[in-house]
Amino acid sequence: MITGDFIVLGCGWAGILASYYMLKRGLSVTCIEREFTLGGLLRSEVIKGFTFDIAGSHIIFSRNNESLQEIMAFLDGNIVKHYRKTFVLINNTAVPYPFENGLSMLPPSMRAEILVSFIEALLEVYRNPG
Repeated sequence: MITGDFIVLGCGWAGILASYYMLKRGLSVTCIEREFTLGGLLRSEVIKGFTFDIAGSHIIFSRNNESLQEIMAFLDGNIVKHYRKTFVLINNTAVPYPFENGLSMLPPSMRAEILVSFIEALLEVYRNPG
């Protein structure tokens, strides 16, 4: 029989952190996970000697430095930092990623074309919902 103040379904990153903070407040918590390994999408598996991330890159980001440091402490130094500088190439113009944040790099005529296409797509969604 499961007992406690709270039951958390899923022991991925959010479930583990929720359980941890409830325990810090003196509450009793049971975290239930259907997989054999904890971590949800933020876990890696070793297959034939190679380590693979289950859901692509594990990106942990927060603008709150105190929260970020506390989250990173859970990883006990198992951290690899990457500084990404990627671009989307469109009509021989390298636009910084994410694309929507780099639209100012495009010529005005292309920005206008993108805006018109975006508005047309929105109108189509409103005309034909679902």
